[in-house]
Amino acid sequence: KEVIESLGNTGVVSYALDAAVNELEGCTAPYLDALSDGAMSLVISTTRPKASRSKKVDDDTPVAEKVTLTTFIRPSGQSLLAPRKRKPEQLSGGEGKRVALALALGYALAY
Repeated sequence: KEVIESLGNTGVVSYALDAAVNELEGCTAPYLDALSDGAMSLVISTTRPKASRSKKVDDDTPVAEKVTLTTFIRPSGQSLLAPRKRKPEQLSGGEGKRVALALALGYALAY
C-alpha cells in the first residue's frame, strides 16, 4: 500500500516538488550568504496536508502542498549566538528584499 501511495499521482508530484525546492534552496543559499555577509540563511520546506478521517483524499483529487519559507538570522557581530528563526512577514524591509533578491537569483540559476 505504501508503494502504491508513493508512486501514485500525488506521490510523484510530491517527489518532483521536493526535488525542485531542494535545488532552489541550494541555488539561493550562496546569494543570500553574500548579500547578508553570512548573517542570514533560508530553509524552504514543503508540507502536505493529511487527509482527515471524515474526508478521504483519493489519487484523482488534487492536493495542494504548502511551501514554507523560514529565515534564520544571526545577530550582527555575535557569531557565537544561535540564529533566530523568523517568518517572512517578520523580516524588516531590507531583510525581505535580500531574501527576495536571493530567491530570484537562485531561481534564475536553477532554471
